[in-house]
Amino acid sequence: MRPNSQPGVQPGDRVLPRINVDTVTGVRLLPIKQPRAPGRPLPKKPYGVEWDNPGGIPRRPSAFFESTELLERKVIELNAAKKQGNVALVPTSDEIAEWRVFKAKIGKVTPLEVYAGWRAWTEKTGHAPCALRVDKAVDDYLAEEKKRLGSGEPDAVTKKRKGQTLDANSYRQKRCKLLRFKAEFGLAMMDEPTGPGIEDWLDSLEMVKASDTFNDHVKQIRSLYYHYPKVVANSPTSDIKMRDDMTDKVRVIPVKDIAKLLVFAKDKMPYLLPRLACEVFCGLRFTSASKLTRDLIKLDTKTLVLPKWIMKTKSEHRLQCVPENFWDWAAIGHDDDRCWEMTPSDYMHAKSSLFESAEVVNPGNGLRHTMPSRHVAAYNDPGLIARILCHRDQQKLWDTYLGVSTPEEGWQHFMLRPGNAARAAAGERLPVPARTSRPRARESSRAGQRR
Repeated sequence: MRPNSQPGVQPGDRVLPRINVDTVTGVRLLPIKQPRAPGRPLPKKPYGVEWDNPGGIPRRPSAFFESTELLERKVIELNAAKKQGNVALVPTSDEIAEWRVFKAKIGKVTPLEVYAGWRAWTEKTGHAPCALRVDKAVDDYLAEEKKRLGSGEPDAVTKKRKGQTLDANSYRQKRCKLLRFKAEFGLAMMDEPTGPGIEDWLDSLEMVKASDTFNDHVKQIRSLYYHYPKVVANSPTSDIKMRDDMTDKVRVIPVKDIAKLLVFAKDKMPYLLPRLACEVFCGLRFTSASKLTRDLIKLDTKTLVLPKWIMKTKSEHRLQCVPENFWDWAAIGHDDDRCWEMTPSDYMHAKSSLFESAEVVNPGNGLRHTMPSRHVAAYNDPGLIARILCHRDQQKLWDTYLGVSTPEEGWQHFMLRPGNAARAAAGERLPVPARTSRPRARESSRAGQRR
């Protein structure tokens, strides 16, 4: 069971926080109040605590609060009052039975001597109890990482701010994943989450389907634990096996839906096409496509320039080996200033609007996976697709995308042009060339090596 989970509690329900309650003092957390009937709103004060009050009325007073912070503050006050003798201590029968078992095991040794021995053992072995909660650890870690973003105006060429050692997009992804981890395990101590518990939680998330997304979450959580080596000796993520094989989890967009996107964009949003075509036919990441400038798509020489400041790999590439139909689509909207005035945020919202308006489901990173799966099926050239994707590991690409799409789907994808896309969007099959046809010399994997 995960740290914040409780029997019968569904995802999204309020759960009891991780509060250090001294049960010997008679202070106990109450179950969270739930709606009286399905569909009714949650109570305004769902978090409760009760304590012993011998001789008083009532004998078991209670109080309820709107937030876990107010609840924790009340528990701290009650524990302090008990220890100061302001409230009588009345152990329960279970606590008395537990005490008797403890005394029987330690014999004539006093509890203080047991504590002293345990403390010495923890210091010697490094198994000292953890005193850092996950939410505090995440907040402090992200605050330190944010300092690496630098300050001042970004440089016109490198797009980096003065003193920047961490890319803004990398920080955004790190923050997004660690905040999810905090939302689930925030009230637990850093040594409480386990590898199987974290893995089960990741598998339950709807957005974590492909193994690359799963691995990204594990890497960011691992970096959090590596930041606190003196707090937790061993990261729980060391028990989680990274998922390398994602062939059966790659989700692609059907050719008909790709055609619908292109047709709708050509008719209603032509200024999107230069960037969108880079994703659809070149497999460019969204983060890279959103940073493109007009001069990087050279229509006269049919060269796609990818400077290192827009690439995740931080290396520069000049591609002359991209599919021929890319240039037909990139030419539409290339002279439209609206395309190049868009910020990454503008492009993200415009692209989302395009999917919604064209009634196409985006499986998440679908364009990035669709292009290589179709290219491998159509051209059967791992070196060429590795060059286009700026990827170093040909074998991994081959193992990942081989068999995801059929050769027919591959040819249909790379035959989409402004003149025939409407027919493909209507479900019509485009004429497929002979199977012996190969990409022209311009598309060979060696051609892309020219600088």
